[in-house]
Amino acid sequence: MTSEKQQEGLPEKPKRQRKEKPPAVIHIPAPTKKPWELSEQEVDLVRNHIAKGATNEELTFCLGVARRYKLDPFRGQIWFVKRADRNMDKKDPITKKWVKGYRWIPIVGINGLLHIAARDHKKHFGSISKVTFGPMIEVEWTEGYWGKDERGDAQWVTKAKHKIKVPEFAEVEAYKKGDDRPTVGQVFWEEIYPNVDNAPLVRQMPRLMLGKCATAQAVRKAYPATDGLYVQEEFMVEQYEPSEQAKLSEAKIGTLEEKVAHFQRLNGGKLPSEEQCGLLEQGRTAEEILLQASMPKPEPKVAVMPSQAQPEANKEVQADIWPKRQREVGEDL
Repeated sequence: MTSEKQQEGLPEKPKRQRKEKPPAVIHIPAPTKKPWELSEQEVDLVRNHIAKGATNEELTFCLGVARRYKLDPFRGQIWFVKRADRNMDKKDPITKKWVKGYRWIPIVGINGLLHIAARDHKKHFGSISKVTFGPMIEVEWTEGYWGKDERGDAQWVTKAKHKIKVPEFAEVEAYKKGDDRPTVGQVFWEEIYPNVDNAPLVRQMPRLMLGKCATAQAVRKAYPATDGLYVQEEFMVEQYEPSEQAKLSEAKIGTLEEKVAHFQRLNGGKLPSEEQCGLLEQGRTAEEILLQASMPKPEPKVAVMPSQAQPEANKEVQADIWPKRQREVGEDL
């Protein structure tokens, strides 16, 4: 088919060809002489990837720990885990809601722990024995999820109960140069992993996980330079249980999120405004708020001064538009 310009005999403009954009060049700055001293760009990377979501104060703490141990976070020698702590739950002064408390814990791999021990205890660093395990015992774990009861409070919903066999304890010996007796690290399953409901990796490899915990304990006892550092396997189980205040706040927040989602569905995918969110939180339904928003807004009342009185003809036209109560006020003026 011919275009309108061709029918009129006018030449068509040639189509512009899109130029391919050259690939973006990423400039990676050279690392500093001391790996624990980071540039501003590297600090942002730590905030977004290694200690994700940390505030400036929390990030200062994390980087301060890395510097004291002389560990490089970019080499995976140290990273930080945000662990919930119900003793640090606090009430937000603005929203008046209870917020979960947490603390940042420095984590290293088992090889990183041994690296520090060998680096700072060169004269005394020796070898680590093979892990020995106690008798196998049977433990129970519960499959479930966090739900809500009839009142909307958070509660644990049990789906099924299972049993697995695990070692009762694990033991490791750390041999130091010049010492006749080794340093023993012994950990018991019930103390390290009292609840494995939310730890599938621990349930899959119980001997390996408990053995690493015993090795870490032996290294910390034998070499003081590693004190205060933990391996990831020691924090594979989340032992945190939210307080009653936090449970109530979570239930309220969950209800509000459901209301916002319902409002968005009714409003064609548009989220509620800040004022509308406040109405939802007060207990108003999405239907009521949208109905109120669809109604025409009343025109603002304008007081007419005596010197600005309208002619009689305009008064008759205005009388048909204004409500009766406002017309009588105008007449009194």
